Amino acid sequence: MDELQRQKTNRVFPELHQVSSLSKYFAILLFIALPFVGGWIGYQYAPFKIIEIELEQSIRTPSEQNQALESFQSVGTSSSMHITTYESKELGIAFEYPSSWGGIYIIQSQGTCSDDYTADDCRIHTLAIGDARHHDIVLATMTTGYHLHPVSRGGFWGDFSGSINEHYAQECVNNSACEIMNSEHNVLFARYYHPVPEMGDSKTSFEYRTYRPNHQYFGYIISPVRIQSPRLTGEVIDGIEKTFEETIVRSFRFIE
Repeated sequence: MDELQRQKTNRVFPELHQVSSLSKYFAILLFIALPFVGGWIGYQYAPFKIIEIELEQSIRTPSEQNQALESFQSVGTSSSMHITTYESKELGIAFEYPSSWGGIYIIQSQGTCSDDYTADDCRIHTLAIGDARHHDIVLATMTTGYHLHPVSRGGFWGDFSGSINEHYAQECVNNSACEIMNSEHNVLFARYYHPVPEMGDSKTSFEYRTYRPNHQYFGYIISPVRIQSPRLTGEVIDGIEKTFEETIVRSFRFIE
């Protein structure tokens, strides 16, 4: 039955089973045309995909650029941000800091020296950066008189400035948690590495100590630790230590 059916089909549609000149030309034409047809289809659909990708990139790119810029500025050098210079002839110091941090606020307190004490001003000075509503202490220094006759109160890290003496560099060398570094103006700093209590033992910060002989404000201690504490600022500022070191510490100098 199968052979008989095949023979009947061949008789009815003989042209389907024969290779004619027309079929040859048709095959050649199809062979030539298919690549062009495929290319045309790709050309028609590709622009939509390209536009879609470019649109997605145009949406993402500004955000990515802003994040990169903020990250760069947070840890950048002085050339990547606006800089303000602070100078105090009374304290005998000058340094640069990022303008975006705000202004410098001077907080001073008189010691309990007697009225006939005239060796120095008997004061402690602390410098804070920020605005009138919120500012964080970054530097402390005091006279010998205040160190010997301080105000009765609780202590804070800046009180150690009165204990800094000419041996501070050697004390740093003998301490595994300290290293010596210089500012651009050859001010020698002892940089101490220590945990920040308010932020847990896993978080650490740096404290910089230096000494200036023959000046009533002889010991200086500076640190970004107060800026970092979320208890004070409400947030942790990423890269603050690096920026602090590359601006304030780097530019720190003594003036007359």
